[in-house]
Amino acid sequence: MPDMVTQSQTKEVFQPLGKWQPDKAVPLNDGMPFMLNAVPLDDGFYGPEGEAVVFSTQSTTPFGNALKVHGSLHSIASTPGAQPRYYVGTFATAAGDSRLVSRLEQGAWSDLSQGGGYTVIANTPWRFANFGLKVLAANLNTTTQISDGGAGVFRDISADIKATDVATVRGFSVLVNINDGTYGEGSQPFRVWWSVAGDGETFPDPVSDAAINGLSAFRDLFDGGRLNRVIAGIGGADAIVIAERKMWRMRFVGPPEVFEFDQVENDQGTAMPGSVAPFNETFFFYGHDGFYWFDGTNSQPIGKGIVDKFFLSEISGGFSAAFGFQLAVEAGIDSVNSCYVFSYRSDAAGNDHNDKILRYNWVTQSWSNSELAVDSTAQVDSQFSSTDSPRLISIDENFELVTFTGTPLAATFESRESVFDDGSYTQINGVIPFVDAELATAFLRVRDFLYQTLRDSSTRTWQEDGYIRFYPEVINGRFYRCQVKIPAGATWTVINGMLYQYVKHGYGPRRTT
Repeated sequence: MPDMVTQSQTKEVFQPLGKWQPDKAVPLNDGMPFMLNAVPLDDGFYGPEGEAVVFSTQSTTPFGNALKVHGSLHSIASTPGAQPRYYVGTFATAAGDSRLVSRLEQGAWSDLSQGGGYTVIANTPWRFANFGLKVLAANLNTTTQISDGGAGVFRDISADIKATDVATVRGFSVLVNINDGTYGEGSQPFRVWWSVAGDGETFPDPVSDAAINGLSAFRDLFDGGRLNRVIAGIGGADAIVIAERKMWRMRFVGPPEVFEFDQVENDQGTAMPGSVAPFNETFFFYGHDGFYWFDGTNSQPIGKGIVDKFFLSEISGGFSAAFGFQLAVEAGIDSVNSCYVFSYRSDAAGNDHNDKILRYNWVTQSWSNSELAVDSTAQVDSQFSSTDSPRLISIDENFELVTFTGTPLAATFESRESVFDDGSYTQINGVIPFVDAELATAFLRVRDFLYQTLRDSSTRTWQEDGYIRFYPEVINGRFYRCQVKIPAGATWTVINGMLYQYVKHGYGPRRTT
């Protein structure tokens, strides 16, 4: 005999939102299959993503409309009570239009380039390092540059040595992925080359007495692909050298070797140099098969089964597309929200600027995504005020310094796909999203069988009884999702789930097919 139910019962069940996990299959996904414009919080919930706010308006195109940010945003520590100073490289399609520019936080951009600027090409971004009060700038298409700091104009180092990245390690400036135009070595993408000790701009002939006496030398690391980054002070090592498919620990041992290199990763590195973001003695990066965290000894996956496939579907055509979209990524650390922040250009960008960011909260191991157009982003150490802390500073497509501290962006949250009463047909009468947003709206997504297309209800708002009500609209089905939308500019702080009020069909046999 079929199970007979003599009366309808109104029931309630709370469903936490869980984590945003776009790669997990429905209905096995115990988190959100879709979410937009939120920040994963340290308490495991989600809060609003603020719009990008220009915090010190200056000339937006100081050196020509064709210029855009090209590579890292860099800062140098300020003295107490003084403004921080920012450095960035620019790029334009016309030869000679690249610049090295600088500004105080409340000042105007200044061109610190050599006369005529620099000839660089796309996909060879600028990278920076501090050497005492001096600032080094590396680009694979121009001689490594050095400035005496402040508003000092950049100049060539002692030799025509071009490099992909530069770092200061134990009193040496260290370059990786070399193109040597002075000593006849030419392109050496597997080479690590360091300066004279205590002198970040002097690179003598490596076989000369000056090099030997000054402890300047190079080392070739052949079996990991091109060298892309060198990051100082990681996991107790003096530096970590990152190739496309391997990593090495760099350690000072004195003459004659000067530095010793020990392989720490046999099959993990990065082909996206801008994805590397150091945090304390660790760093986050995008490897050859997804997102990782390097703890100083090993690389731990942080995106597998969660966002790795989503990202490949988002970035311009995935790995089948031009590599420029992958080399345009830039990452930084939002220490206030405990997030690794990854800026990239999606298929929907419509121009040559990055238009999306991913966030990873390392406390809760939660991800989020937002539609924010910023070309470079970095954690900036400054003493702009007595209450200042390391901040996430970005540069938008108008060449303005911005922070994500504006009014909340329009946010969307879609719950897991749920069944009630062991898969019985039910009717949802109302939902209470656990969010402190007065203007929130919601609609249901329903189907009877998993192979069916979802049916969407009308969009409803809060009622006087505290629910978002769907009755008298009859929303029947077995599988339910609820999508909550919060409009741009609405005031809210956190969302963590929703309470469903439903009725199991009360008369006649329970439907089982």
